[in-house]
Amino acid sequence: MLKKILLIILALVFNFNIFAEEIITEENIQEEKSLCRSFVLGDAKGNIFYLENENEMLPLASVTKVMTLMLTYDALEEGRIKLTDKVTVDKTMAQMGGSRIWMKEGTKILVEDLIKATALHSANNAAYGLAKLVGGDIDTFVAMMNKKAEELGFGRDIDYNTPTGLPPHMTGRGQDVGSALGVYKLSLAALKYPEYIKMASQKEDTLIYSGKNKIYNRNKLLGKEGIYGIKTGHLDNWYNIAVASNLDNINSIVVVLGAPTEEIRDKKIVEELKTFHEEYKVVEFLNVDIPVDEIEILNGAVKKAELYPDKNYSDIAKDSTDIRFITYRKDYVKAPLYEGQEIGKYELYINGKLVDEGNLIIKENIEKAGNIFNI
Repeated sequence: MLKKILLIILALVFNFNIFAEEIITEENIQEEKSLCRSFVLGDAKGNIFYLENENEMLPLASVTKVMTLMLTYDALEEGRIKLTDKVTVDKTMAQMGGSRIWMKEGTKILVEDLIKATALHSANNAAYGLAKLVGGDIDTFVAMMNKKAEELGFGRDIDYNTPTGLPPHMTGRGQDVGSALGVYKLSLAALKYPEYIKMASQKEDTLIYSGKNKIYNRNKLLGKEGIYGIKTGHLDNWYNIAVASNLDNINSIVVVLGAPTEEIRDKKIVEELKTFHEEYKVVEFLNVDIPVDEIEILNGAVKKAELYPDKNYSDIAKDSTDIRFITYRKDYVKAPLYEGQEIGKYELYINGKLVDEGNLIIKENIEKAGNIFNI
């Protein structure tokens, strides 16, 4: 009969590096943080650690363009368009307001340039050009945006009406809205588009069509706290951002919607990332070279054998994390035994959630007492 053995890890011990800083403006920082309407911080696996007002539907502004670019990269991947294709500037593109690049009606612009201008400079006319090329017309493209959101599981969290995020008085269409939770899910999807993330992480690039003019990324946080990508956005007195960060071996995503200024928005991102990395670390819970249990051997050359997990497992945790490690095995086994032989099973729970399970194995040959293996 199998015996169920419960091992409870009572505490994790972390070595924190604490740096003394002046905190004379802590109250101001907290006030500034609270001015942001919505916020989510999670990892790239979908685990959320901090959130504030995460479900309120709010204006997306140019964060809308993340989906526009994802659909553009889909079209490139499927061979429906090429980077070298040229888009002819129509009257709407030429006259479109807000953030834009210079273009004259009738000019032909490479798809590659339109992608750069949309991802880095957040150019509305460039995003419009991509949408019209990929969708054929704007209504069809917007339908594609919402269909893609449904397929990715956040159709109820984001409602697209334009490829740009411009307000209704500039487009004659509805406002693009979404929740911070929806933008977090959108960002998870964007991370699966390496070409887009590579582009969105550049601080600058060059447009070919306009005489090799440089454009600069509107994300001023790139390179700070491990930040790369994903997209900024703003309307009057309304600043949004979604960033990815790879710091201390933790790939995380942070979303802020509705900050009153760019400075407050960016400060919240940095402060929340610092708080997160002070409280959480990557912890190695299982290592194939570290035993987690032992078992009695009958008629063996040795009396006991150590048992090892069959794979490594690491995750993000803090010192108050509740951890349970459960092994299932017999009270004893009989010799002979062989290296790599399965002896039982294990389950690992973090905060009550099953996160990993596998086999318990031995890592040596164990012969019968007084016998020698004939190999």
